[in-house]
Parts: sequence; structure tokens; C-alpha cells
Amino acid sequence: MRNLVGAMFVLVGAALAWAAVTLRARRIAARRAAGIPDGAEPQSRLFVFGEIVRPILLFFLAWVGVKTVLAYHWLDGGRYLSLFDLGGFLAALAAYGYWLHVKTKHPPVDFYAPVQPEAAGPAAEAPVAALPARGAPERERAAA
Repeated sequence: MRNLVGAMFVLVGAALAWAAVTLRARRIAARRAAGIPDGAEPQSRLFVFGEIVRPILLFFLAWVGVKTVLAYHWLDGGRYLSLFDLGGFLAALAAYGYWLHVKTKHPPVDFYAPVQPEAAGPAAEAPVAALPARGAPERERAAA
């Protein structure tokens, strides 16, 4: 019973690591199935936000890990939790950091610009002359 908390954290960490590995494989396969080249950059502002925030969140995860280890030793955590419990918590934090990294590094296919087939020439473009001029009076718009 003493190591029950640590075992639960290890299971959570293993589940998060497995989820990250399978998520990465699924997103790479979906990107290849959509015909998106491997070096393509996502065209989403949300992706850019994830790129900016990821290092900050990973820093805070590391900070929580360091503070937990220091609190464990300063406050005599061995009376309440075993070292396996502490290690399980740190493993869960590390697995969460890896999952977060994969989630932001490999965005969904929706974040990429759609792959456009080659245009068939000038006939494929929209006729601009058929559109009414911007700011034209209502009667000219009605006549068009």
C-alpha cells in the first residue's frame, strides 16, 4: 500500500507517453495522406501561439518538478510518501511534458494550407469584370 500513489502516477505517465507516441504517428500519417510535404509549415495563428507557449509551459513543468523534489527533502516527505511515489510523480510530469511537446509540434492537418491542384489556366480564375465596382451606386448594381 505504501507505493500505491507512485504506481498510479507511473500508470498515468505511461498512458500519457503512449498517447503522445500514437498521436504523433496518427498526425504524421494524416499529413502524408493529405499530400502535405514533410517540411511544410502550418498556416495557423494557433500553431504559432503553441510554438511560443510550449517552452514556457515546459519550463514551469520543470520548475514544479524541482520544487517538488526540494519540498520532499526539506519537509521530510519520506514520512508520508516513498521515493517511488516521488519518482512516479516526476515521471508523470515528464510524460505530460512530452505529450504537450508532441501535441504542439505536430499540429492537426487542418492547420496546414490546403494543397491546391495546378490551375487550368486563365479559365480557372474568377471573372473579376462581372463584379460590381466597390462603392458603385445602387442603380448601377441593380443594372449589373
